[in-house]
Amino acid sequence: MRIDSLLPDVQLNVFGDHLSLDEVVAGRWCVFLGISQHDSALARRAPDVVQFASRHLASDVVLVVCCANSSMLPTAGIEQGAPSNLVYAVLQSDAGGAAASTLFDPDEHSLQYYIVSPAKRVQIIGALPSIGDLNFAEIGRALEALRSTYGEFLATPANWESGAPLIVQTALADEEAVRRYGPLDIVFSYLRYVSPVKSKSDD
Repeated sequence: MRIDSLLPDVQLNVFGDHLSLDEVVAGRWCVFLGISQHDSALARRAPDVVQFASRHLASDVVLVVCCANSSMLPTAGIEQGAPSNLVYAVLQSDAGGAAASTLFDPDEHSLQYYIVSPAKRVQIIGALPSIGDLNFAEIGRALEALRSTYGEFLATPANWESGAPLIVQTALADEEAVRRYGPLDIVFSYLRYVSPVKSKSDD
């Protein structure tokens, strides 16, 4: 599933400036966070949003906070203090019509997020009740797991944390795995670990 199929012909209205979806994604990992029109706690979440974006600034990850309408945008003070990879946006069609509800339904009483690869493919979809708080640590862990294994013969074990060993897929022979990722920790023939620092994903 591609993000541009969920957001066909959509521009992101960012504090009065219009950016196309391609301009925002631009070959980078993106986290799209949807805020329901019933959720009045965006200002309360703003510090966590800024902290998450700042943590991933060096990795060229973009965080797009999508609101149902412009009245839900944060204050100018938050805008000025935001890192460059944080985008607050109002989803709208090119014609300036209704919000693109195929991605985020503004009538839903939930917080929704999508993690999107540089190829614009949706990798993870999550939804939580709007009365709760987003677990940005868990979103970040999922993002790092995806980035560490993307385009590689690698996988993450259960409860994986950033920096922990990765599993080499069985489709890759031992010799090729060593050439690609360095020394292997072979537990069984089907369970081989490699240090993430040896992965091409981190080059």
